[in-house]
Amino acid sequence: MAYIYVVRCEDNSLYCGIARDVYKRIAEHYYKAPNAAKYTKSHPVKAVMGVWETANWSDAARFEYAFKRIPKATKETVLTCPQTAIAAANLMANGTLDESAFTTLEGITLEKCLEMAEQSAPGEKGGKS
Repeated sequence: MAYIYVVRCEDNSLYCGIARDVYKRIAEHYYKAPNAAKYTKSHPVKAVMGVWETANWSDAARFEYAFKRIPKATKETVLTCPQTAIAAANLMANGTLDESAFTTLEGITLEKCLEMAEQSAPGEKGGKS
Protein backbone atom coordinates (compact mmCIF):
# COMPACT_ATOMS: atom_id res chain seq x y z
CA MET A 1 0.00 0.00 0.00
CA ALA A 2 0.98 3.59 -0.58
CA TYR A 3 -0.54 6.72 0.93
CA ILE A 4 -0.83 10.31 -0.26
CA TYR A 5 -1.27 12.90 2.47
CA VAL A 6 -1.74 16.65 2.75
CA VAL A 7 -0.79 18.51 5.91
CA ARG A 8 -1.38 22.13 6.86
CA CYS A 9 1.60 24.02 8.20
CA GLU A 10 1.58 26.75 10.86
CA ASP A 11 1.87 29.46 8.18
CA ASN A 12 -1.32 28.05 6.55
CA SER A 13 0.61 26.55 3.63
CA LEU A 14 -0.06 22.99 2.47
CA TYR A 15 2.44 20.17 2.02
CA CYS A 16 1.64 17.03 0.01
CA GLY A 17 3.69 13.84 0.20
CA ILE A 18 3.57 10.07 -0.17
CA ALA A 19 4.53 7.31 2.25
CA ARG A 20 4.25 3.61 2.94
CA ASP A 21 3.54 4.31 6.66
CA VAL A 22 1.53 7.53 6.76
CA TYR A 23 1.41 7.75 10.56
CA LYS A 24 5.17 7.48 10.89
CA ARG A 25 5.86 9.86 7.99
CA ILE A 26 3.62 12.62 9.31
CA ALA A 27 5.20 12.22 12.77
CA GLU A 28 8.64 12.58 11.14
CA HIS A 29 7.53 15.88 9.61
CA TYR A 30 6.08 17.06 12.94
CA TYR A 31 9.20 16.18 14.94
CA LYS A 32 11.52 17.47 12.19
CA ALA A 33 13.29 14.11 12.00
CA PRO A 34 16.50 14.03 9.93
CA ASN A 35 14.64 12.48 6.99
CA ALA A 36 11.65 14.86 7.17
CA ALA A 37 11.10 17.06 4.15
CA LYS A 38 13.15 20.22 4.09
CA TYR A 39 9.90 22.16 3.62
CA THR A 40 8.28 20.87 6.80
CA LYS A 41 11.44 21.50 8.79
CA SER A 42 10.99 25.22 8.12
CA HIS A 43 7.17 25.17 8.02
CA PRO A 44 5.98 23.26 11.12
CA VAL A 45 3.05 20.89 10.62
CA LYS A 46 -0.13 21.71 12.55
CA ALA A 47 -2.85 19.47 11.02
CA VAL A 48 -3.59 16.58 8.68
CA MET A 49 -5.96 17.74 5.94
CA GLY A 50 -6.44 14.57 3.91
CA VAL A 51 -5.11 11.05 3.37
CA TRP A 52 -5.71 8.72 0.44
CA GLU A 53 -4.69 5.09 0.00
CA THR A 54 -3.77 3.23 -3.18
CA ALA A 55 -2.33 -0.17 -3.97
CA ASN A 56 0.95 0.92 -5.52
CA TRP A 57 3.65 3.56 -5.28
CA SER A 58 3.39 4.55 -8.93
CA ASP A 59 -0.27 5.59 -8.59
CA ALA A 60 0.56 7.47 -5.38
CA ALA A 61 3.39 9.37 -7.08
CA ARG A 62 1.15 10.31 -10.01
CA PHE A 63 -1.60 11.52 -7.64
CA GLU A 64 0.94 13.55 -5.63
CA TYR A 65 2.39 15.17 -8.76
CA ALA A 66 -1.08 16.04 -10.07
CA PHE A 67 -2.28 17.36 -6.69
CA LYS A 68 0.77 19.63 -6.39
CA ARG A 69 -0.20 21.22 -9.73
CA ILE A 70 -3.66 22.25 -8.47
CA PRO A 71 -3.88 25.98 -7.61
CA LYS A 72 -3.92 26.65 -3.84
CA ALA A 73 -7.44 28.13 -3.86
CA THR A 74 -8.76 24.97 -5.54
CA LYS A 75 -6.83 22.77 -3.09
CA GLU A 76 -8.47 24.60 -0.19
CA THR A 77 -11.89 23.98 -1.73
CA VAL A 78 -11.37 20.28 -2.47
CA LEU A 79 -9.88 19.64 0.97
CA THR A 80 -13.23 20.58 2.54
CA CYS A 81 -14.46 17.31 0.98
CA PRO A 82 -11.37 15.12 0.49
CA GLN A 83 -13.19 12.70 -1.83
CA THR A 84 -13.23 15.47 -4.47
CA ALA A 85 -9.43 15.74 -4.36
CA ILE A 86 -9.17 12.52 -6.37
CA ALA A 87 -11.25 14.00 -9.18
CA ALA A 88 -9.35 17.29 -9.03
CA ALA A 89 -5.99 15.49 -9.24
CA ASN A 90 -7.31 13.42 -12.14
CA LEU A 91 -8.29 16.62 -13.93
CA MET A 92 -4.73 17.96 -13.51
CA ALA A 93 -3.41 14.60 -14.80
CA ASN A 94 -5.51 14.98 -17.96
CA GLY A 95 -7.74 12.09 -16.99
CA THR A 96 -4.90 9.56 -16.67
CA LEU A 97 -5.54 8.61 -13.03
CA ASP A 98 -7.81 5.66 -12.32
CA GLU A 99 -10.04 7.29 -9.69
CA SER A 100 -11.27 3.90 -8.48
CA ALA A 101 -7.68 3.04 -7.42
CA PHE A 102 -7.79 5.58 -4.58
CA THR A 103 -9.63 5.44 -1.27
CA THR A 104 -10.15 8.48 0.94
CA LEU A 105 -9.23 7.65 4.55
CA GLU A 106 -11.24 9.38 7.26
CA GLY A 107 -10.28 10.13 10.85
CA ILE A 108 -6.52 10.47 10.45
CA THR A 109 -5.46 13.40 12.62
CA LEU A 110 -2.08 14.77 13.62
CA GLU A 111 -2.68 13.53 17.16
CA LYS A 112 -3.44 10.02 15.91
CA CYS A 113 -0.28 10.03 13.75
CA LEU A 114 1.87 11.04 16.71
CA GLU A 115 0.24 8.42 18.93
CA MET A 116 0.58 5.61 16.35
CA ALA A 117 4.20 6.52 15.60
CA GLU A 118 5.02 6.51 19.32
CA GLN A 119 3.40 3.08 19.75
CA SER A 120 5.36 1.60 16.85
CA ALA A 121 8.71 2.98 18.04
CA PRO A 122 8.62 4.11 21.70
CA GLY A 123 11.13 6.85 22.42
CA GLU A 124 11.93 7.49 18.73
CA LYS A 125 11.01 10.80 17.11
CA GLY A 126 11.24 9.76 13.47
CA GLY A 127 13.29 7.44 11.33
CA LYS A 128 12.93 5.94 7.88
CA SER A 129 9.45 5.48 6.41
